[in-house]
Amino acid sequence: MSIDFNKHDLLLIYGHFSKKIKKLELLKSMPDNPIDLESINQEIELFTSITSKIEEEHPSFLELKAHI
Repeated sequence: MSIDFNKHDLLLIYGHFSKKIKKLELLKSMPDNPIDLESINQEIELFTSITSKIEEEHPSFLELKAHI
């Protein structure tokens, strides 16, 4: 099965997931974090897997990562 996302769709997904990864990493580093670390790590792994696939298809998106 294949989903046909256009570049704009992928850019929005990439930006959203990249922001989510940063927020989860920040939450993970907080000493009084109320969320289970395993759950956070699973979410980070999922979002990272997706953003990595997008980066493979569109390496120019990597330039945006510094601005997210």
